[in-house]
Amino acid sequence: MKNTKSIYLGKTNALFVVYFLLLLVTCSPLANGNTYRQMQGIIPYLNLIYIALGCITILNKNSIKQALLFFVVIASLLAISFLNGSSMGSISALLTLLLGMYYTSNVSYTHDFLRIFADVGFVYNLIALVKCKSYYQNWDISQTGINPNLISVIVLFFTFIDIIYLQSFYKNNFSLKVIIFLYYILAAICLYMYKSRTCIAAFALFLIFKYLISSNVWINTKIVTIFTLIVICLGIFFPVFYISAPASLVSFVEKITNKPFYSGRNIIWSKFFLALSNPKNLIIGPGSKNQAMFTMLGTKEFSMHNSYLGIMLNFGLIGILLTAIVITYHINRMATCGNRKISTDLIIAIECILFIGYAEEILVDPYIVMFINIIIGIAVQSDRGMLGSFLHESSSNYVV
Repeated sequence: MKNTKSIYLGKTNALFVVYFLLLLVTCSPLANGNTYRQMQGIIPYLNLIYIALGCITILNKNSIKQALLFFVVIASLLAISFLNGSSMGSISALLTLLLGMYYTSNVSYTHDFLRIFADVGFVYNLIALVKCKSYYQNWDISQTGINPNLISVIVLFFTFIDIIYLQSFYKNNFSLKVIIFLYYILAAICLYMYKSRTCIAAFALFLIFKYLISSNVWINTKIVTIFTLIVICLGIFFPVFYISAPASLVSFVEKITNKPFYSGRNIIWSKFFLALSNPKNLIIGPGSKNQAMFTMLGTKEFSMHNSYLGIMLNFGLIGILLTAIVITYHINRMATCGNRKISTDLIIAIECILFIGYAEEILVDPYIVMFINIIIGIAVQSDRGMLGSFLHESSSNYVV
């Protein structure tokens, strides 16, 4: 068995580790809000590296289909931004997601990288748990620090990674089951204390999909394709259901979470759907230059609070269609190329992440998009290279 005491990352994995450490320093409950906002201006430039590497990867694949899709994505987004005035930042965010996937799913990963990924996640979640008691109440009053919704999203991401790492590399005995059960309990407490209802729902879906649905479902490409497209389509229409929620449901959710059901998203989404009655807005989007028309509440401008409407704001139905095609393609690669031991759970994690997009703009968040891409990359490459070898080897010789 390989010596697990020596650490080997490789240049690519080392760059990803830097990304995680930046996330740990600037987005934890200990972080200063000003530092986070400053990094938000820097991260998009770091993401340009991944966009460039994604372009190079596609061109080196010698695949006419992928090269054609690459050309269509680039040309469409540039043409739309020219027509509706969407900013280069909007283009960069979506390209980081769509082209970054090509890069992260075509590089090799090591067990040491995944271990560091899980370790960083454990540290982050431990900090979040220690600080969760009164964090939301203090933030709600002062509006300083890191948004509890963002903390919850990252906690959930790292929970997925930590659980999958434990189950993939440690012997499945009673002790491990107790550890995982306790981790689930602490993660649930953490999410509840930060009051992110979407993340709580996504966590519940992860447990249902993982433990109540056969793993065979998640490696069936037809089922996964249909399911992914349904999740994305529902993401577009979820705001309609939210706005028209019956009073009984509103009251029930408010009692459980001790938080108002409507927090401004309903106003933003209502304005945006009215704008979509214009065919031009529907097809290519109103453009980021007009975002304030929908997201300005009082004197403060917010985000669209929905990944799919955020994409439609900048690129309309064309942008959503391209996004759905690329994401579905890569989830299919996860199902067909990855080691079943790890890829099935990562597919479930990605589907739950798409669900979080119903109320958060995580698919175009400068920090979160590379998180998504790396998860996809690990799944696709989990049966190849050093990570694949380690996974096969660990089937009979578990890490202790």
